[in-house]
Amino acid sequence: MRGGPLDPPWRSLPCAVASIATDAWFTALAERIATLVPGIDPPIGVEQVITDPAPGERSRWRVELGPERVVLDPDPATDAPPPTVSFVCDRATAIGLASGELNAQHAIAGGRLRVLGDVARIVAIADRLGALGFEPT
Repeated sequence: MRGGPLDPPWRSLPCAVASIATDAWFTALAERIATLVPGIDPPIGVEQVITDPAPGERSRWRVELGPERVVLDPDPATDAPPPTVSFVCDRATAIGLASGELNAQHAIAGGRLRVLGDVARIVAIADRLGALGFEPT
């Protein structure tokens, strides 16, 4: 299923989605985004929250997209500044989004995904996210 402007940036990560939010998954994500130069100014923070993580999985992580680099924070501090936008869903929805079997618009419409924060800001940079390879082909 083709992605849209509200699909999370880690959607097309080429790794086993059954192991989402584990240390190995974060290592693969960090390697993938390490060389990206998004050119997004002012920077934005995108956070994913999984409401029912499996044992060994994190329940929340953040990706900061800035003018010169992308930074992954697999364990953001609880007192960190709020992200620009947060995606909140259960584990099954997160796996569906990451695998491409589900897109964000359908998950939102079905009540499976909540998007909090400045949604207009993400929509405004959707073309740049796609150019960075964050959108599945």
